[in-house]
Amino acid sequence: MQLLERTTRVVSLTDAGRALQRGGPAALAGLEQIWEAAQRAGRGEAGRLRVAYSASAGFETAPRLVQAVRDRYPDLEITAEMLATTADVVRAVLDGRVQAGVARMPAAAEGVRMRTVRLERQGVLVAVDHPLAAAAELDLAAIVEHPILIHPRAANPAHHDFVVDLFHRAGLTPRLVHPPVAFDPSQRVIRDGRAIGLVGVSSATGVAAGLCWVPLADRSARLAVQLVLGAGELSPAADRFERVAVATAAAEGWATEPGRTRWIPTTAYLLLGAERPILVDASFRDAAGFTAASGVPARRAPEQELEAQLARHGLEPGDVGYVLHTHLHHDHTGLDARLPEATILVQRRELQYAAAPQFPVAFYDRTDIAALIGPLWPRVEVLDGEQQLFDGVRLAHTGGHTPGHQMVYVDSPQGPRDHHR
Repeated sequence: MQLLERTTRVVSLTDAGRALQRGGPAALAGLEQIWEAAQRAGRGEAGRLRVAYSASAGFETAPRLVQAVRDRYPDLEITAEMLATTADVVRAVLDGRVQAGVARMPAAAEGVRMRTVRLERQGVLVAVDHPLAAAAELDLAAIVEHPILIHPRAANPAHHDFVVDLFHRAGLTPRLVHPPVAFDPSQRVIRDGRAIGLVGVSSATGVAAGLCWVPLADRSARLAVQLVLGAGELSPAADRFERVAVATAAAEGWATEPGRTRWIPTTAYLLLGAERPILVDASFRDAAGFTAASGVPARRAPEQELEAQLARHGLEPGDVGYVLHTHLHHDHTGLDARLPEATILVQRRELQYAAAPQFPVAFYDRTDIAALIGPLWPRVEVLDGEQQLFDGVRLAHTGGHTPGHQMVYVDSPQGPRDHHR
């Protein structure tokens, strides 16, 4: 097909060329829109996601998480359905009917993994005219004489055992009674005063008329509400759901225990036996800067400093020959500049993403990333996929935790080892 007519003096369009000129821009724009839609679906920002949640997670937790994902990704069509029991949610994820679940204390099962999004304070659900209703808080001794309504153990063994153990640790034996039906939103047995319930604070948000919720005095009595996800690689939409759900739970303060502080180590691994010492990741730059950037309290004792830890192995920072970055979050990249002779290995996709992250931006320290593409750039080696660094040390791009995340596989005298977080 001829699109142009050429003479010694002029070039002009043929009829076919003029037709292409008229329709071409619109067609190209349409193709661009299609390509963008495909990319967004590939990133999990559009498409479809099926979520299941148990009745006990449906008062506040699951609706709040689902809405947060909808708000973040309005083009992601989410179908959320309530199932009768926690076990039903686990089965739905296992057989692929849904891509994610939210449930209270789901039992571990092969093929799924759990991630806690809420540690829910427990309290007592009673009729408004019940003698216990007037209390500001209740201890276990005050409620043990009353029948406690709870599902049969088979419906959720972990939750049932939690309740029994809560009393046993206080030297008490509860009187447990089972509901006549599996799920009764009206809580007729409790409303009629025939029993009381031990339920989470979220139940208070949707409590039926004639009922009230009184918190337990023991603030450590908390039940885990967890995401239920496939154990393998998640679909892009399910991955987005997990990320937003965890961030939302953190913002709500759901997964914390007031008054209790846990210090979580940021680890770096020293590998010896290659031509030069290898460090896998490099912690955060300094505690004050990490806290200011993330809002998470951080500390580092003198004996935990890089130089002190290397000295335990007879090394100085200048002896380290390689830094292998699993990814470039700010708790992995802070000490690169203190390793003056080290070649820094990172996946190309991770460096590109870290320079202009979409989510979560706060996990990447601008100073650290600027150093990698600035003064440290002569020592940076960018990788594309899998690479055998030395005999017994292999790097492989996996994605997942971050777009350019890589695993470090090490053959040791004790057998293969891997480091990824």
